Amino acid sequence: MQAGDKYRDCKEYKLNELRALENGHVVSVNGITVSAITNGGFMVGDMESGYNMYMQSNANVNIGDKISAKGTKETDMQSLAYMACDEVQTVSTGNAVTYPEAVDISDNIDKYNSSDRTFISVSGILDGNKVTIAGASFSASISDACGKLN
Repeated sequence: MQAGDKYRDCKEYKLNELRALENGHVVSVNGITVSAITNGGFMVGDMESGYNMYMQSNANVNIGDKISAKGTKETDMQSLAYMACDEVQTVSTGNAVTYPEAVDISDNIDKYNSSDRTFISVSGILDGNKVTIAGASFSASISDACGKLN
């Protein structure tokens, strides 16, 4: 028995189509732009749909790189879709990244819940990697961020 190429005949998906797939589904995406770097991967956006997704990868990419990636669709503990990448190829560099207006959830943090990765902001007191907000039961945690947060 010989193991084959798991990406042979793999369908190419748009970034916003991945969330509907089963975990472990083999996928290929092209034309997505790196918008943020983390310790364990990076965020990408599809400039056409405005959809964002986390890519778990140790690939050396920079903000503004347009990439193609192959991997599997997975879901994290918060039920948010991400892609575990096996292959990442930089197609072009230095592309403009347009960020949407961040939604301030400071006054609504106790009721906030998101089904997608969106740009948010919170105002409060930063203690390590946690932002506490006066009068709120919940706090915001900063995870997988590069560098120090002081």
